[in-house]
Amino acid sequence: YMGKKLFDFCIGNPPYQGENDKNGRQPPVYHEFMDAAYKISTIVELITPARFLFDAGQTPKAWNEKMLKDSHLKILHYEKDATIVFPNTDIKGGVVVTYRNSDKVYDSIGIFTPYEQLNNILKKILQNVDSFLDSIISSRGCYRFSEKFFQDNPKEKGRLDSGTGNMIVSNIFDNSPEVFCDNKKDDVNYIKLTGRAHNQRVERYILRNWVQENNFLDCFNVLLTEANNSGAFGETLTPSLIAGPREGATDTFISIGTFKTESEAINAAKYLKTKIARALLGVKKATQHNPKSVWKYVPLQDFTSSSDIDWSKSIHEIDLQLYKKYGLNQEEIDFIEKNVKEMA
Repeated sequence: YMGKKLFDFCIGNPPYQGENDKNGRQPPVYHEFMDAAYKISTIVELITPARFLFDAGQTPKAWNEKMLKDSHLKILHYEKDATIVFPNTDIKGGVVVTYRNSDKVYDSIGIFTPYEQLNNILKKILQNVDSFLDSIISSRGCYRFSEKFFQDNPKEKGRLDSGTGNMIVSNIFDNSPEVFCDNKKDDVNYIKLTGRAHNQRVERYILRNWVQENNFLDCFNVLLTEANNSGAFGETLTPSLIAGPREGATDTFISIGTFKTESEAINAAKYLKTKIARALLGVKKATQHNPKSVWKYVPLQDFTSSSDIDWSKSIHEIDLQLYKKYGLNQEEIDFIEKNVKEMA
């Protein structure tokens, strides 16, 4: 068609997912239909999953970024509860109606939230903060088997999924129980890993030289489950755990912090319970998953005794200190207090 548009308008509800891949997942395809529609029409209005607005889900990160920077694209409607639009259909992160006009220029979406007050809070945070919690959170697969492990247990290579390699994955206690001990045999040669077995949270021990070294292993940190509730704004988080030196976890968990003292880890765990931290987590957490990337706009704090925050106070009192620290006005405070659930 020599680069010319074939249609004046494209309006539709494209397919959202493809067929199961080799891992049983259904990869998204709606982004491919969106790109195709933009090539054949000047004006395109589509309803699709909204996860890309939060840079979440399985759509390519580069594509998410392209969409959020597109000055020809705007949002007509966002619905976080997809069942309101599509009854009996669970679409994590909700759905969005987007409108793209290649002949018009709008403000790019940038950082998306559906709440005016949260947008205002985020602007204040970004103007005054340059360090965020994602900088002290582990990537997925922080704990991995070493070469020594496979030398001593050659049959294990055939048990591990090719897609996860040497990662100590969530089902490892069930699939390879014989490489773990129920009880620690000594403090020098063994480390403790927290994970799941038979759908229960358990602790197992493994030889230290069977696990690759990482920055989180010889310090205190907070363990938080990587899959955490649904992604609804203001929701609570499942209780975290404090891990000490020579303690880690399967990839069921993310590790937060490489702290020198247990008190720092305890204070960090308290921070996760504050309403302001979870409100800012909601800027990017749109599904059950909370990898390090979704903590991008939660400010990093000093968790030591030299902090400008008195961590000995109650969670609510810590919130009040943080509201003051970031200059929130009463309307913004009321928004958080009303929409973010309390955690004890």
